[in-house]
Amino acid sequence: MALTAFKSRQESQNDIAIPTLADISQPYKELCERITALELESAALRQEQIALIPQAQSERASSYQPPEESEEQKKRRVRLSRLVGEALPDNGPSPGSARDRMAAIDSRMKDITDAVSILKVRRGKERIEASKIVCDQVAESYRALVSELCQALIRVHEVNRRYSQFADTMNGNDIAWCSMRPMPPQFIGDPSNKHSDLAQYLFEARDHNFMKSSDMPAEFR
Repeated sequence: MALTAFKSRQESQNDIAIPTLADISQPYKELCERITALELESAALRQEQIALIPQAQSERASSYQPPEESEEQKKRRVRLSRLVGEALPDNGPSPGSARDRMAAIDSRMKDITDAVSILKVRRGKERIEASKIVCDQVAESYRALVSELCQALIRVHEVNRRYSQFADTMNGNDIAWCSMRPMPPQFIGDPSNKHSDLAQYLFEARDHNFMKSSDMPAEFR
């Protein structure tokens, strides 16, 4: 497993450096490249096969024989063809015909499909192993990021609580304040509601040690 490509990258001060799986695992990278190459080949073969359809139909029409022809009729037609010096019709595709090529393409595409399925299983196993390494590398930075997010949400909650208190006081005093353009952040939820999305997020963060219980807003305790 190599980090050569990843190490050469530049990052901004506040971004978490996240290597790709291809940076971490050479086998994963090679499997991805092989799958892509095979899928591109299959697409090209499919286009070639489509382009050959008119020629194959023409070949089939020129070699068509009525299926109801009896064996005796067939023998007689062969004898007559020989007597008049005509070439005997060939019901099958001739070497190098469009139908030959289409059959070869079909066989190759089936092989590619099976091969890609096998490679994707192998890639899936490499993905799990490489992902573990990536997660180990960024785990500390990730936890710090979620902790920072929780602190920001707590500050948002506090401002929301103050806004709610202001609105309740204005309304409680029967003050007509529509001219001030009320802007309740309803998407944040009621600051006293322990079941709001914001509260549930903080509960989950606390339970997984992204924040301390003592940092939980009093309204949610």
